Amino acid sequence: RVHPQARRLGVIYDPRNFSGYVQDAQKAAAARGVRLVLKPVVEALKVRAALEEIAGDIDALWLLPDPQLISADMFNFLLVFTLERKLALFGFFESFTRLGALAAMAPDYAAIGRQAARLSQEVAAKPAETRLPLPPSLLSPGVLTINAKTARQLGIDLPDDVQSKAKQVYR
Repeated sequence: RVHPQARRLGVIYDPRNFSGYVQDAQKAAAARGVRLVLKPVVEALKVRAALEEIAGDIDALWLLPDPQLISADMFNFLLVFTLERKLALFGFFESFTRLGALAAMAPDYAAIGRQAARLSQEVAAKPAETRLPLPPSLLSPGVLTINAKTARQLGIDLPDDVQSKAKQVYR
């Protein structure tokens, strides 16, 4: 919803770690009329070449939280590359948005902590012999951050309702 014109979303990923996640994301994207342009790589040295290869076929780049592929230096390269080519960059840390990515869905550490505390209290309240198996893990939706300055640079009109849902809008 941050960039509704983006219909081709590039994803550079390590298939050893993210193949199942990418398959799920591909289904979810297709249901919304978005096509994932997937580029598997197995080492950080290949990320730059992979991006060069798919850049002409994408409207935006979505970074997955893979520390093997996305270092601080690599993020800086990706940020400059995408801004120069007028491609939106979606990250996974709030700091990425602050530094110039269009948006990020970042972990909501406070919500995760509350869930962990509640789960541990529930388990601890049970008799020891009934504590296993543990209840299934819960997903935390994360928090959205948006960089309005980057949106202006890319010619993206951010809807007010999207901005109102963001934890932070950098201007």
